[in-house]
Amino acid sequence: MMLRAVSAQFLANAFAGGLSFLFTLWIAGRIGPADFAAYSFCFSVGSLVSILMDGGYHKLLLRETASSSLSDTFPARDLPRFASANALLVSGVALLVVLLSGSRYQSGLVAALLYFLCFIQGQFFSFTLRGEGRFQSDALWSLLQRSLAVLFAVLALVLAPAQHRVVIAFVAGALGLLLALLLALRNADVRALMRPKPGLAAGLVAIPFLLVDLGAMANFRIDILVQTALGMDPARIGHYSAAARIYEAVIYFAAVPLYVLTVGLRQGKVLDSPATLTRLVIRGMTAAVLLAGITMVAAPWLLALVAGESYRPAMQYLHVLLGGLLFHFPVLLLLAIGLSSDRSWRFAFAYCGAAGFNLVLSWTLVQRLGVVGAAWSNVATQALLMLLLVGCMYRLHDARAVATTA
Repeated sequence: MMLRAVSAQFLANAFAGGLSFLFTLWIAGRIGPADFAAYSFCFSVGSLVSILMDGGYHKLLLRETASSSLSDTFPARDLPRFASANALLVSGVALLVVLLSGSRYQSGLVAALLYFLCFIQGQFFSFTLRGEGRFQSDALWSLLQRSLAVLFAVLALVLAPAQHRVVIAFVAGALGLLLALLLALRNADVRALMRPKPGLAAGLVAIPFLLVDLGAMANFRIDILVQTALGMDPARIGHYSAAARIYEAVIYFAAVPLYVLTVGLRQGKVLDSPATLTRLVIRGMTAAVLLAGITMVAAPWLLALVAGESYRPAMQYLHVLLGGLLFHFPVLLLLAIGLSSDRSWRFAFAYCGAAGFNLVLSWTLVQRLGVVGAAWSNVATQALLMLLLVGCMYRLHDARAVATTA
């Protein structure tokens, strides 16, 4: 059963992640480095706001659907409605702020926010399926939504005029996601997403998961925001963005078994000793080295084939970023294990602390080293985060040992 679940998730991630990755390189080559920098900025802001739209509910849905420990406070079946209400409220506020800001990226940011609102609603459905152990169904759902989003965006960019290409890409992707959700309405019970209802108690429980997601996303988006704020060359930012998307794609592929692991641990399985934890960390580092080597060989060919020769300078940034895999893979494993516990605040503090460290270090290094400074900041942040999470896990294991003895 576990093997089938992991296999289904792996195939879905390989297809969906590979499709998104190729689309990102394709759009980078089609619109050029300068416009791709604008696209990446809007994407970065939208993805950060999407964490607030999510509110930590996707992890809460995963945990509590697998084990309804919150049933005394509210039924677990109400969680999708609470999640949907939060997403709609945050997106409304964010859209109002953008419209009042007068930013030169205003239209792109509005389109990006609409895209991520549709994406987050689909994520709520996805994590409900995972919490129920329906990993094969979730795999099919992931294929559907990612395929339609990319298909709509590609058709729009091919058929539409050159103006406002960033806006067109986001709006078309949002329409594809919305169509996928409407198709799912015919075959699965996702009506709860269409009937928002405030849930203060659920929101309070979800706060640490929100902070974990916000810290994790900030660590991926701070680099682009800092470079834009410091007025770096748009073409260089575009090259860095392409390298960063390749780095994220490798991480996305590696995240295959993590949600299966979280659900399994939530259903009663525990790590038997610190030695088991140490073995997991070592295996994560070994996998990181292997994938980093494969990526270094394949990335130049992919960049030249899909994005074009103008993106060859991106490799200098990718070589640095891939060093972060050595620390990021153990981080993913530790987070999956930690989310199965009831001590999520420790992980929230670790992620937020690492995000603050990344902001300060990135700002300093970009000023001194240029765009490549953001890559070095990312590697250093992942190393710090791994150390913090290892400390959290050993303290968690010690607490369990004391509880068992008592």
